[in-house]
Amino acid sequence: MSRIHDSMNDAGKGAYFIWNRLVNKKHRHKCYCIAPKGIEELRRAAFAPRVRVSAGYWYLTDFGTASLRLICESLIRQPRIAGSISWKTVWTTALKALESELEMLECGSKVAIDSVNSLALLEESLHGMIDTFEVFVLLSGLKLNGLDEVSKGMNRIGMLSAEEQERIIAEDVTLRAHPGTEEQRADFSRRIQEQFGGRLFLATVVNGDSESAKLKGQKQARKLINYFRFVICVLFHARVSENLMKIGIASQMYSNMDEGLCVGKYKYGLSTFFGRGRRSMEDFVLTVERLRDLEENAYIDEFVSILDKEKPSELEGSILTAIYWIGEAQDEYDLDVAFLKYFLSMEALFTGVDKPTHSLASRVASVNAFGGYGTVDQGCIDDEYRSIKRLYRKRSKIIHRGMSVASDGIVSAHDVACICRLAAFSILEIFAMNSAGYDDMTEVRRRIDSLYSGPKPG
Repeated sequence: MSRIHDSMNDAGKGAYFIWNRLVNKKHRHKCYCIAPKGIEELRRAAFAPRVRVSAGYWYLTDFGTASLRLICESLIRQPRIAGSISWKTVWTTALKALESELEMLECGSKVAIDSVNSLALLEESLHGMIDTFEVFVLLSGLKLNGLDEVSKGMNRIGMLSAEEQERIIAEDVTLRAHPGTEEQRADFSRRIQEQFGGRLFLATVVNGDSESAKLKGQKQARKLINYFRFVICVLFHARVSENLMKIGIASQMYSNMDEGLCVGKYKYGLSTFFGRGRRSMEDFVLTVERLRDLEENAYIDEFVSILDKEKPSELEGSILTAIYWIGEAQDEYDLDVAFLKYFLSMEALFTGVDKPTHSLASRVASVNAFGGYGTVDQGCIDDEYRSIKRLYRKRSKIIHRGMSVASDGIVSAHDVACICRLAAFSILEIFAMNSAGYDDMTEVRRRIDSLYSGPKPG
């Protein structure tokens, strides 16, 4: 069993002292409000964590709550559970352990306080909650045509068919331990069918407790969704500002179409208008041919391989960051906010410490002019450099002066299409350099700078 003090720093070792203080009778009235008196104590107790001891509730004081929080902060950093257990699980488990120990001390079934053993058992209990989960996230805006399923690394996309539902139910640990009646199983199966049957899912495998696994599954799914959004930018950058194609987690898409009213005072009459929410007007369709194209030309397998790595290289980490921001930009409906996020995508790859505007403009122009996709004519590279600097000035105005497209018309649909194209093809070029064996961003930037470093004077 791993003991907390084996891996704690000096400050963390105080957890044993803090636990002793929480359960020791000497500090009871400092840590707990056992019988609230007066309006002020009742008000505090109403929102305070509590434990049930000797058939009554003890409410943690601010001091007691802060003490338990320090215990949880020490626990959640332990190597065996770090990143795998949610704060909510750590807090509720620690609160239950505290309640159990206080009860045993009160009734006399436990006499001596052993903080080291208590916290070791608490850590062991938390470690025992870690499991492997397959998290199914329902998708919106994506469609498979001619494909039953797409499997990439730890992820797979497919329809929740009747066979898939039967497999999930058959493998359910709870149902195997407590089978219930045939009628109950049929009811459970029917509810799964009604809510999820025939809908497109993205399933991903994660480790954690029940609480953290759902959040980690959604985050992992979002990474792959952002890759497909990046592909949309490559294929349809000219129309990206029209917001026709949106891929997202179904539960996060707003599909209401509420109407608004517009009343002209002098020249125009009464009219209504409506917003379509955040629904996708067109699906991004994955066919056998398009999937092959993504494998051969858009580095989908390389991207998934980076996702599955425990420690990506510096260059791979920059690619993940760039994909994240370009995906978030493509999913954005406000042009000015999308514009900023496209820039963040390029800044993850190209911005230097000195002269950030110049380094970004020259590197984006260079990689798009001299790369394999030739999205910028080499003879027009100076014009492209100046165009990027002009767009960067708009970015600065939005950030520093708060100017938006609605009030000042700073960003146009053409601006968004232009920066989307540059960001998308810049990422493709960096993917190509990663495939060629580059792994250090300094080396990549040095290579790009050797091809072009801005317009020559005169």
